[in-house]
Order: sequence, then C-alpha cells, then structure tokens
Amino acid sequence: MHQDSTGRIDGSLAIRLGRMCPSGPPRRGSRFPWLAALLMAVVASPFIAPARPGHGQPGTAPSADRPASTGAARVAYLPLAFNHGLLGVVGPVRANRARGLHDAPFDLVLSSNTAGATIRYTLDGSLPTEAHGQRYTGPITIDRTTTLRAAAFAPGYAPSPIETRSFLFPTDVAAQSNEVALSAGLPLTWGIVPDGRWAGQAVPSDYGVRAEIIARHGDTLAAALRSLPSVSIAMDPDDLFDPATGIYSNPTRFGDAWERPASIEWLGVDGGPDLQIDAGVRIAGGYSRRPEATPKHSLSLRFRSRYGASRLRYPVFKDSAVQSFDTLRLRAGQADHFNFAAHKAQYLHDQWGRDTQADMGWPTAHGAFVHVYLNGLYWGIYNVAEEPTAAFAASHLGGDEDDWDVVRDGELVDGRWSVAVEDGDARAFEAMLDVARQAPEPDPMDRARFEQLARWLDLPQFIDYHLIQIHAANWDWPNKNWRAARNRDLGNGFQFFVWDMEHTTALRDDPDDKLCVSVRDPRTGACGFKADTLGVQDLHGWLMHFPDYRIAFADRVQRHFFAPTVASADARYAGALAPAATTRRYARLADMIEPAIVAESARWSTADPTALHAIDFPKVWERYHDRWPYGPQTPDHWRLERDRVLTRHFPDRTAVVLQQLCDEGLFPPVAPPALTVDGDPLEPQQMALTPSAVGCRETIVGTAVYYTLDGSDPRTPWSGDPAVPWSGEPSPTAAAYRGTVKLPGYAHVRARAAVHVDGRWRWSAQVEARLGHPRLAVSEIMYHPEAGGVEFIELHNREPATVDISGLRVSDAVRFTAPEGATVAPGGRFVITADATAFRARYPGITPDGVFDGKLDNAGETIVVTDAGGLRLAEVTYRSDGLWPRAPDGWGWSLVPRGYDVDLDDPEAWRASVGRGGAPGAADPDPMAPEVVVNEVLADSTEPLEDAIELHNLGVRPADIGGWFLSDDASSPLKFRIPAGTVVAPGGYTVFYEGEFGTGARRFALSADGESVVLTAVDAGGALTGVMRGVDFGAAAEGVSLGRQPTSAGVDFVRLARRSFGVDAPATVADFRRGTGAPNAPAHVGPIVINELMVDPAPSDMEYVELHNRTDAPVDLSDTDGFGRWRLQDGITLTLPAGLVLPAGGFALVVGGDPDRFRQLHAVPPDVAVLGPFDGKLGNDGDTVVLARVADDDTWRAEDRVRYRTRLPWPVAPARAGTALERLAPDGYGNEPHNWAARRVGGTPGRPNTRLTWAFLPWVRAGE
Repeated sequence: MHQDSTGRIDGSLAIRLGRMCPSGPPRRGSRFPWLAALLMAVVASPFIAPARPGHGQPGTAPSADRPASTGAARVAYLPLAFNHGLLGVVGPVRANRARGLHDAPFDLVLSSNTAGATIRYTLDGSLPTEAHGQRYTGPITIDRTTTLRAAAFAPGYAPSPIETRSFLFPTDVAAQSNEVALSAGLPLTWGIVPDGRWAGQAVPSDYGVRAEIIARHGDTLAAALRSLPSVSIAMDPDDLFDPATGIYSNPTRFGDAWERPASIEWLGVDGGPDLQIDAGVRIAGGYSRRPEATPKHSLSLRFRSRYGASRLRYPVFKDSAVQSFDTLRLRAGQADHFNFAAHKAQYLHDQWGRDTQADMGWPTAHGAFVHVYLNGLYWGIYNVAEEPTAAFAASHLGGDEDDWDVVRDGELVDGRWSVAVEDGDARAFEAMLDVARQAPEPDPMDRARFEQLARWLDLPQFIDYHLIQIHAANWDWPNKNWRAARNRDLGNGFQFFVWDMEHTTALRDDPDDKLCVSVRDPRTGACGFKADTLGVQDLHGWLMHFPDYRIAFADRVQRHFFAPTVASADARYAGALAPAATTRRYARLADMIEPAIVAESARWSTADPTALHAIDFPKVWERYHDRWPYGPQTPDHWRLERDRVLTRHFPDRTAVVLQQLCDEGLFPPVAPPALTVDGDPLEPQQMALTPSAVGCRETIVGTAVYYTLDGSDPRTPWSGDPAVPWSGEPSPTAAAYRGTVKLPGYAHVRARAAVHVDGRWRWSAQVEARLGHPRLAVSEIMYHPEAGGVEFIELHNREPATVDISGLRVSDAVRFTAPEGATVAPGGRFVITADATAFRARYPGITPDGVFDGKLDNAGETIVVTDAGGLRLAEVTYRSDGLWPRAPDGWGWSLVPRGYDVDLDDPEAWRASVGRGGAPGAADPDPMAPEVVVNEVLADSTEPLEDAIELHNLGVRPADIGGWFLSDDASSPLKFRIPAGTVVAPGGYTVFYEGEFGTGARRFALSADGESVVLTAVDAGGALTGVMRGVDFGAAAEGVSLGRQPTSAGVDFVRLARRSFGVDAPATVADFRRGTGAPNAPAHVGPIVINELMVDPAPSDMEYVELHNRTDAPVDLSDTDGFGRWRLQDGITLTLPAGLVLPAGGFALVVGGDPDRFRQLHAVPPDVAVLGPFDGKLGNDGDTVVLARVADDDTWRAEDRVRYRTRLPWPVAPARAGTALERLAPDGYGNEPHNWAARRVGGTPGRPNTRLTWAFLPWVRAGE
C-alpha cells in the first residue's frame, strides 16, 4: 500500500483486504464494520486511478492496446478506516540530507517517529513495499548518484507516504555507461520499430556518455550540470523499459493507457527552491516518437488528483505570472538535436519562436531549459514548456478551461489536412473554414464575406503568428505543428500559438543541403523562403484575395520588422523581428545553455554511421561527415553554428524576408514616413513626419503624408481598386502633413505616405505611436452581485481618441491582461467579468470584452490598472463599510464614481448605480434621489439624553424622505419607517430619537460599543431604489456624539468635540427631543496626539511615530489617572507601558526597531521616552495609524487617527525616502491633510516640529 504526501493510499490495500473477504466486500452489520466502510469507500472513491488494462484481471494477457503493468492504482486516504481498527498512519520517513546536487559522499540517516516502524527503500525507482526493497538498518553511504524511495511500515498501521529523494553527483555522470546500466539489469534493447522501413528491427538502448567528449571536456562537466535546474524523474524501471508495458520501449503509443506514475523533483540552482510532486509521465511528440528518428524522446508530465496534487504550483518560468500547471512538456528537440541536425543542432529554435511571439505582445507557451535524469541516469538537456491547452489558455487569457476550444493539426485525409481537437470542439473552427470553402475565389471587394470569416480570427494576432513562421521559414509548417484557441464563451477570435518550430531557416539555410526542399526561394534559389505560404488551413491564402487584408498584413510587417523610432507607450511590442531584436533574443537563449551544452554533447552526440537515425537520414549526415569524419558533436561544433546564426543569419534575415514579402505583394513599394517627437514620448509636445526610403528594393518615396491623432486609419478602408495594388482614398478624418504638429495630452498617431499616380493614391504601410498618458478610469464595479448576477469591472476611455490598451493589466483585486490589439473607442467603455456566460445571461445583447481571474472581495479591496509598460493609469480602493454606499453590497446595484476629478479614496465620491444591475458598457444615468446623509449619532446616553440620529440634506432642493427607512443593520435595512411628509430643507437637518426608532415591531437600539446606521430609500411600492447610505462608528463615551467631519480629502465620521442636535443641554428627555438638528461641532482632539510620522526612512534609519502632549499639564498614560491604557493600532500595533507620563508639551517616540539604537542615531533628549519595536510596518504608499485608549468597560476608543497618503491633498514628499510627516497644529484635526507638512529629511523626533521662518525684504521702487 502507498500513501503519497497528500495522504493518498494505493489500491493494494483494497486488494489485500479483499482477500480476507473472497465472497466480496463485507456487508453492513458484518464482524468487520471498519473493513466494510473502507472497501465501500474505496470502490466509490472518485480518486481511484483507473486500472490500466490487463492489470488485476486474471487470464487477461497483455496486448498492444491493453498493456500489462506492475504498478498499483491509488485511492484516497480514508480516515474513516483508521477509526475502525487501524491504529493510524506510520509517520513519514525523514532524511538528514536534502535532495539535490552533491559533491562529497555522506551518510544518509532515515527515521520515522512511529515507534517500532520498519523502513524499506529502493534505489531503482520502484516503490518500496513490505515485501519489496531493502530494509533500512543503519546509515546508507551515498557516494554516487542515487534515487532513493523509502516508506515506513508498522503492524496495525497504514504505511507512511513514499519519500523520494534524488542525490545527484555531477562528477558521477562522467562514469555513466551502457555497461554499468546493463549490469544493473536495464534492457539491452528498447523494444522494436513498430512499422515502416525498419519494422521489426530491435531498437538498441543507449544509457552512457561519450568517452571522447569526457576525455576532451570532462573538466567542465560538473559545472555544466550545475548551470541549469535539474528535473529528476523516478519511476518503476518496467514502466519505462518493459518490452510490453514500458513507455520508452513503446514510444509511438498514445493515450491514457500509456501514462505511468512517477515522482518528479525540481532541483533549483542558485539557492532556488526544490520540490517533489507525484505525476503521470507519457512519451510526447509526433515524428520524434519514432525510435528510428531519435533515441531521446520528449516527455509530457501530467499533474492529476489520482497521483496527488491536481496541479503543480511552482514558479517554473521566471518571466511568467502563471505559476499553476496541469501539464508540462519536456521537449527533447528532435530536429534541433545532435541526432538529427548533426552539425547544426542548437536546441534553441523552438524556444526562439515562442519568445518571439511573446515579444510581439501575445500569449505564448513559456519555456526554460533543464537537465533531466531518469532514475538517476543523466538524460540530457530538455526544454520544459507549457502546452497550449485549454488550461493554458484559461491561465493566460482568462475564463474557465471549459470555455475554450483548442484545435490543432490533424492527419492527411483524402488529400486534405484535417483539424484535430485538443480541448472543447472544432465546430467554430470548421464554421470559419466553411466561409472560405463556400467561395474559394472571393470577390476582392466583398467586405461582408471578409468580415464573416475575420470575426472568427484575432486578425492582428493571426498575422503576427504567420509573420513568425515566414521569417523563420518553418519547413515543418503549416500543415503540421499549429495550435489555435478561442474562448467560446466570449466569442473571441482564434489565436494561434507557436509550437514546434525546430525546422526553421537557421537549421536549413544551406543552399546545397537537399533538405532545403519546400523552403527554397524560387527567384534566388536561396534556402529560407516561406513568403508564398497559404498558411494554416489555407486561411492566409484566402484572405490575400482582399486588398485590405494585404494592407493590414503590411502594417504588421512595418510594426515588427523595423525598430521603433519613438519610445512610445506601445513601443514595447514593436520591432520584434528587427535584426537587433532577433539577434539579441537568440543570443540570450544561447547564453542560457552554452555552459550546459557539454553535458548534452557527452550524452547524445554521435557519429555512428550504423545508428538508425543516421541510416534513415543519410543526407543529413553527409555534409557533417565531409567536415568532421566520424567524430561526435562537441561544444565547439555548437558554438560554430551559434556564431554563424548570430553573425551571418539574423543580421541579414529581416531584409531578405522583407524583399520576399515585397515580391509576393505583401508589403508596398511606397516607403512609410519616419515619425519623431519633441521631448519625452510620454509627455510629448509636438511631432514631425519626414520622408524615408526604407522598404522594398524598388522603393518609392511618398510625395504626401496623411495622419490622424485619434487612432483611425488615414486611408479610408475598402476604398481601393483591386486592380491597382495598395490604392485607396484619404480618410475624411485624416490631415495632410504640412509641418510640425502640436500634440494634445494623448494622441494615437497613425500616418501613411502616399503617391498619386494615374489618378490613384497608392499607400505605404502605416507608422503608429501612442503618445502621452491616456485617461482611463474605473467607471463601474459590480463586486457583490445579488443571486443570479455576476461580477464585472468597467473601464472608461476619457480621451477623444481611440486608446489601444494592448497589454493593459488589471491587478491586485483580480487578474486580467488585455490582448494585443484591444482598443477602447473615444468615450467608450471596456467591460471585463468573472463569467462571460453568466454575464450574457444577465445582460442580454452585451458581450463582455474579457474575463478576469479571481474574485472581487465583498468587503473591499484595491483595483490597479497599468499599461503594458507598468505605468499606473488608474487605482481604486473600494469598501462596503463606513460611508461607502451599501446597495452595491449584495443588493444588486453596482458602484459608480460621481466623477473623475475627485479623490476616489473618498467614499462619498461614489454612489450606487441608478438601475439594479448597473449599466455595463454604457454611462450610468444621473441620479435623481435626494442627497440626504446620516450626519450625527448619539449611541451611549442616559437621561436627560437618549440615543439620536441626525440626518442632513446636502442638496439644494427640499428632500422628501417620507417612507424611507432607518436601521442599525445593512442586511436588514427596513426597520424604522420615516413618517410620511418628512421633508428636509436644502442644507437642513432633522433628528430622530430613540423614542421613535426604538419602538414598534421593527424597533432597534444603538450600541454604545459601536455599530452601523443605514438610511434606505424605497419607491412608492416599497421596493429598494439603490439609495442606501450608512455610517459605521466605533465605541463612544457616554453622552458623546459622533458625526461627519469634512476634510480636504473627503469626510470622516468621528467623535465630535460636543453634541449638536439642537438642544444639547436639556433638562429632560422631552426637552432634548425638541432639537431639530444643527451644524456639527469640530472633531474632538484629545490631550495626546500623533504628531510626526516617518513612513519611509533612509536605509540606515527606522520608522517611527511621535506622540505629543499638547496640553499644559502632564498626562499619565497608565491606568492610575483615569485616562486608561493607551496603544497604537491598525497599521502598526504597540501597547504603551504602564507608568509612562508625558510632561506638559512633551513627546514620546514609538519606533520600528531597537529603541537604544534610535536614541543614539537621532540624539533623542533623555527626557523623551523611546519605545518599541512596534509590530507591523508603515505602508510607504499610505496607511492608518490610530491612537486608542481603553475605558473602564474595557472598550477601546480612538483618541486620534491619521490615514495618510502619498498623493495630494497629502504632502507628497514622504515618497522621497527619509522625509517625515509633521503635524502643523497639534490642536487641529489629525486626519486633515492640510494639517500636515513634509519639510525635513530625518524629521524632528522628540523635538518640536519644523516651523517655517519668513524673511520680509523692504519694498524698493525701481530707480530708488
């Protein structure tokens, strides 16, 4: 029986227990109730791994389709069983040494905390059982590469989880040989070639390293093996090499039946974290599966609940935010490998293609390089990569896996390449192909038909994907090696992902090489031509019938083949195929594996003319043997090819491909203009457009330039003549360039050069730049929808121009990245949601623009919007308490800002939407409800006072609030009904007393310990209208009211200096009730105030909070003077010690580090107490600090509160490290931003705050 680290037990337990009950599982009421419960749970468990065909079925012989296996199925750990007879689970096996790479021998000590447990272990990758494996009797000497798997057993207990640890000795790899492997029992052959030319021939095994490489480069091997992370795979040797059931001996077999359980260990470098996880392993790939093609096969790692964790959660790829995977591919590099490409192998071409797609701004399968070990045997360099599946698409593009259709290359059927389904279905893809099939030679000006097909595509992404393949002249594409995905739920267009780009021009660009067939330029004879491709499923070829598609294609060529001349906001993804970018990208990858390539050379280099792959592809090897007669590939060979690619291939490749595109009518002869700007592109003043001569060999310099600033095309779409290439008319929105153009704050510039020939304008490709900061706002938030609703966030483009939001990110609260090419129209709105299906059901006719990952917090959180370069465009922190509108908190309304030129941290800068459900995709109507708010509350009263609630009309019109409700509970807002006819005058007040709201069937009372008051409006029928305004207040002393305190940053609801209900010194309760309200008194300011804050100190300094006694008498902060105990809370916490007395006008400091060091650093006066360290850290971007004291009833009450920020109206200098925030007037309100200044680096801790000194100069008249 086996239990993994998640508590999962393998099914051998059920088998053994079943033998105790040969007639079947025990019935209820049997003598073994615990056994009945266990077996019934085992049978019913959804976690049981499906038994592989033939396993556990007596008389069933293995077959090609139903392989046998010695592995056992696993079931979930069932605690129920151990409560009915078993004593529990044996404690896990512990080891005294960590997994990883080691240099020196050591003694490995194993232990379990279960008394009397026996530990058994294996060293061959198989699972230890009570009957299999060596018994641990003492320390094991580990002096060579070892894969140890151990478990502990004890009578009456379930076995411990399997502990797998790989101890890799880099120097030991040099001694790895076939002879040693065969003597250890590994097979001489890896099955037979199943079919084809070599059908029936035995496949020779290959376990060793090459002695020639070790002799020449062995001194660098250890360092090479430490230069990349290592992946160690441990599994039963029969699951790898058994002739009938081993996946490596049957590499052409597909499907679940050919997946085997294994342990996967990731061993990092440079102190990176290690991990171990159980998973399934399959052979992966297409042609590379064939044993005559290569002995080094690709592997697919499948993380499933039947093995343990259903996903791997680990930062595999440093350049990706995705850290959760259900599948990873270990790519062996078949065509770009020493066994195939001989003298040209680089192991980089496929990763270069995927990195190129990422550099163009599109999601792509991330990858990294690792060393792989199989049961301790070094297996070479692999490229670990994501697989483009539905899970991949959901992780990178949002939505659920079930929302995605993922299709890929299929088989050649009746002369046509079919479409295969990876996930979902192919109905949408086939519907798109049907559009083209119905009109194989379409009318070039049939815009409706073009758009009918184009709506199924993400057209800019489709073009960019094809540009990569054309630039690389991918020999093994487009009929094979493509994948595409579409979010069916959103109705988006298909995106295509680079996958398997080994056969690229860098690999096949020798004109004498016969493998140049199909990528030879018919005009020049040079190898490396793909510009005439029809593309995936001939889609590109069909689209080329349309002149406007060719224009769109040329625009993407211009964007990616030329380095941007302006470092504008969108330049990040421009120039990805320019020579400098392609060379730099390749060099970066080469630098990653160069230190490791000697290990791959030692393991897989070959010159054996009798090897299957050499016999099967003799032409691949002829040129290699001509230069290096029968010598294995060395790191020097790899470097020669790398240098050739970097110095001779990439520098010229872009120009070569550009001319090929010119010849194929995919790039115009008219040269585009050059764009330059005056000043910082993010704060531009003006721009210039000048003629250029770059482009095709027969370049025509434009005689005119047209431009737009709103993102529209200077050429009118679909205005050309199909008989006149690149023709069309200027757009009505375009201006003819006459000279330097003054720019607005934000401009989306598009410009084209043109020449007028024979009465027709002929156009260049466009140049494009987004200059300045676009004004984008968070315009609506549905964070807590009612039942049947769905979360969404709306962004509003406040610019008069279209804003390209490619790469825009919404983060913190949820995660979303806008795809390349996403735009928002002038004044338009962009809506993202948690669930597109639920959104469309709730808002028929409205299609969301994207799906975010995560969930908005009902209590509130922060939404951050940044552009592709990381520039913050918008930030909103919403809440559902305090003065924030309450209707958006589960009642069906959304949260909408009242405007944008206000402090959106202020709760009253927001309101509920006018309509239930909000108005996603449109402006919310102006509200008509009166602006009446809760203004003052008295919650702790004795006669002649009683609890009271004051309302205030902020509006300029009388407010009829008759029929509205007051409540102390936002979840039950309809308690006290305000009498009909209650009207509050403009700017006026009205008060409701406990004698009113504290009586009747729905009465309520206010709590002296603090709670809420909510004012709710209803319509004539008693239905909610969305007006729910509330306040939350804390504990208050008897007779002390709390109320609204306006500040320059908004409104607070705090303790007031005195009551202001109208009659505030009554003789009786009846007298008190005569009060009809009055303006609030100022906020209370206590004797001790927060006087100075250091939130972002210099590196050698520390944070501090300064307290100040603003009175002319000492204040005892202990519990002997009636003031109670004091503490700092919220952002930081520290309870002030008993016995602390602040003298009149005195100070005390609470610091974030060592008090003695702080005193010495700042020469704090000896009479000033320095306390600390406090718990927590003051936020550099803003935080809240509260000074509170406890009353006799042990209730903490705020005495002072500062909620500082690092943006206006707060002083902005604290953003500069080392500048303190200093309070200007100790008797002024502490949370008023204008009562604070940031004037001195280092602050004035323990001393009076900085005072400005004014110098008055005499007035002197001119000439005197």
